[in-house]
Amino acid sequence: MSSWLTGDQIADASLCVSELATNVIRHDSETATEFHVRLTHADQAVRVEVHSCGAWRLATEVSSQVSASGRGLKLVRAFADDCGIDTSPPSLVAWAEFKIGS
Repeated sequence: MSSWLTGDQIADASLCVSELATNVIRHDSETATEFHVRLTHADQAVRVEVHSCGAWRLATEVSSQVSASGRGLKLVRAFADDCGIDTSPPSLVAWAEFKIGS
């Protein structure tokens, strides 16, 4: 990754992978027993993806400033250049992209 991203971007990407993986662990359906992390380089961006075979449960409450959780996707949106969640079967994919040279 260091060939494409700056040190700060690598730190941001690491944080985003941690947050996305944590969401899979905390919010995935009980039937999913594993997830996969994928890193790709295409065009002018590096993309990190967390793949899960389950279905995330939707959050039922809004996080407050004093909540212990609920800010993961907000952090990903703040640090990544682009991000999203693809819920198309057969798996759920949460992803974040980082532009090369940003």
